[in-house]
Amino acid sequence: MSQKTNLIKLPNIEHDVLVAILFFAAVLISFFLRVQNLNYNSAYSEEAVYTIVGKMGIFYRDWHTFNSFNWMGGLPYLYPVLSALAFENGGIYGSRLLNVFLSLLVLEELYRFTLYINLFSKRKNSAAGLISVFIVGFSPFAVFVNTLATYDVAALLLLLFSINALLVADTYKGGKYYFASGLSLVLSMLTNYFLLTFLPFVLLLSLKVFKNLNSEEQKNFMRSYYYIPVFSIIGAFLIFNLIFIFHFTRTQIIDEMESLAKTLAYLWSKDSMIVVLCSSLVGFVYQFRKNIVLGFSFLLSLFILLIHLILGNVSALGKHLFLVEVFIAPCAAYFIVYIFSLKKPAFKVISSIALTSIFIYYIFNHQYTLNYLRNGWLNTDDTNGYIANRVNYGSRVLSESGAPTVLYLFNVVEPSNIVTFEWFNYSKLQGSEAYSQAVADGYFNLIELSGTYTSDPEIALLVKQNMGDRYTPVYKKGAFEIYEKTR
Repeated sequence: MSQKTNLIKLPNIEHDVLVAILFFAAVLISFFLRVQNLNYNSAYSEEAVYTIVGKMGIFYRDWHTFNSFNWMGGLPYLYPVLSALAFENGGIYGSRLLNVFLSLLVLEELYRFTLYINLFSKRKNSAAGLISVFIVGFSPFAVFVNTLATYDVAALLLLLFSINALLVADTYKGGKYYFASGLSLVLSMLTNYFLLTFLPFVLLLSLKVFKNLNSEEQKNFMRSYYYIPVFSIIGAFLIFNLIFIFHFTRTQIIDEMESLAKTLAYLWSKDSMIVVLCSSLVGFVYQFRKNIVLGFSFLLSLFILLIHLILGNVSALGKHLFLVEVFIAPCAAYFIVYIFSLKKPAFKVISSIALTSIFIYYIFNHQYTLNYLRNGWLNTDDTNGYIANRVNYGSRVLSESGAPTVLYLFNVVEPSNIVTFEWFNYSKLQGSEAYSQAVADGYFNLIELSGTYTSDPEIALLVKQNMGDRYTPVYKKGAFEIYEKTR
């Protein structure tokens, strides 16, 4: 394939300047797509949980009240602290804005990663990098996850930085880039434990990098500054957290499993283009199979899809489709560059029609998908605002909405006085019996029900049955009901 074929007839502008202009234009448009309407909904339960844990930890020196080390999918000392600090200065808007800025850095690292695949000439590699940025920058799943105050964006940024630093470490003196790569890899996986499943892929990539090093000095740097920190820290974490890992796997993965048919139906209905892309790129990636970075990117995106299909984890699939898009985008971008570099006019015309059709579908489906994702939970702001006006710091509240209520009332009611439907101990009783007895005894000043807790819907029924004449309804709006203690 000739590398003299121009992808596009460009104006007479210096290539690097033009690339910089297009890159910053893509990033700027991506920023405006994300920053508008950050108050699109009240805090999602996951957003609220991380912020609460961070606030309790840094402002109250309390890392144990909510027992977060036993169920959270990331180390509480990392992202929850950042989210809490951002929330303190801007509420949920501030926490989401933090992720918007992190997502712009993700786009920059994605561009670098695409360049490092280095499949063609400099101009074509730059074109592929820009296409990758546009694909992820305008994706509704990317916009959604990037404006959600969860650890996914921060963890991905650290992972991409780690991979990029590793790929260029041998071009710098000393071992600082190997150390930066290893440390970033560890932090990414501690920020989001799901990324631990990527470790075999990253290590295989690192072994290929190690094998291609030309000097023994560079190999020693990589052993000392990359492998030793990665294996020692992650190994120690896995050894000392075996019980937690088994518990987390059972409660957060096995207990949440859905059927393969339901998972496939969700995937196809929400992001069928990902399935089409992965299927259509197999032949292209195989043709350039000697490029280890291209193969790594493609196999990792397939792995993310397959692990969710096998485990039936529909609840996490929506967010993790963002990861799939990030790693499939460079493959798709190089495929597009490859198509338009071929000297076959008929093939170009057919490909142009197909790509234009996909682009049009992508644009028209963008807002619908984004609205669907952003309205995936009930807005609790009005209900929590009503509760805030009827309680004091010592009040006891039972909330079916859970974490969003705890966060909203954080400075209004003592956080430990707000009981959710997750678990409860009362008068030597646990679980359903504890809820029933506490309500019957009039333990709570206010009870909020919303029909949002699906793990054990029997609890809401038991709560209503045991209210008796101790509670009276004082609020009803949509699915939300509030009952106040009368005596």
